[in-house]
Amino acid sequence: MSKPLERRLRALEGKRPDPDAPRTVLMTWGVPPGAVKPPVSVLSDGGALEWRRGPSESEDEFFARAEREAPRNAAGFAILVERLPAESLAAPDS
Repeated sequence: MSKPLERRLRALEGKRPDPDAPRTVLMTWGVPPGAVKPPVSVLSDGGALEWRRGPSESEDEFFARAEREAPRNAAGFAILVERLPAESLAAPDS
């Protein structure tokens, strides 16, 4: 292996993700092309758990709270699913 390639490989292998950093996947689907996505007000874990945004809570604060409270799998990942209101799923007027 060439020296430059060895150096690059060592540099890449030396980078480790922060083990304390939250690893959260936020899933949103069902927004038609051209539609404006409404503000997030409800998140779920894809199962029985659900989080509702408080009246004075910003979207960032809401995400942070749900991310903190969400259960994590053995690898440390949490999945949050955005629940969109039914009226937001309609295609935009043409």
